[in-house]
Amino acid sequence: MSEAARSAFNPLKPHKEHYGVLKNYIDGEWVESTTDRLLDITNPATDAVIGQVPLSTKSEMDAAVESAQEAWWDWRSTPPIVRSRYMFKIKELLEKHFEDISRVATQEHGKTIDEARGETRRAIENIETAAGIPSLMMGYNLEDGAAKNIDESVIRQPMESAVCSTATTCSVTVPSTSSSLASTCASADCRQV
Repeated sequence: MSEAARSAFNPLKPHKEHYGVLKNYIDGEWVESTTDRLLDITNPATDAVIGQVPLSTKSEMDAAVESAQEAWWDWRSTPPIVRSRYMFKIKELLEKHFEDISRVATQEHGKTIDEARGETRRAIENIETAAGIPSLMMGYNLEDGAAKNIDESVIRQPMESAVCSTATTCSVTVPSTSSSLASTCASADCRQV
């Protein structure tokens, strides 16, 4: 590459150079893992380590699951319209930090900035879908629905807490789909793993 071409090349400035050791989110708080086993997060464009993920202990995973199960009934008892308001707040935060989220996806996954922006936009659209959950959760009544003189009623109710595990190539879109819908339906106090 010529000197002129090299000087014209202006790489995308990362959101941060290094994110440190990531924490677990357990029982509404960010908690440092007690493990000494860490997985490096590397920028595929530079091969530089940009952070580390703890390979959390079984007891930490158990604590996250227990916390989700304990929180489930209160969340399940929260009216769907109130749960959907949380999705609007999340959407607002995603819009506010749109460029930062896109840059992190580029840095962590080697996506082009346009691809990362598209993924962030799709994530926002998934959150918008989840915000419409009150109408999506409506059940129905059907006279003679099962057979003659046998009426049918469907009531959609939440199940239990769940864990969401996603591929690393879809850093924003897939978690936003599963976590937002599960959380708004109160089927989960969903924790991203």
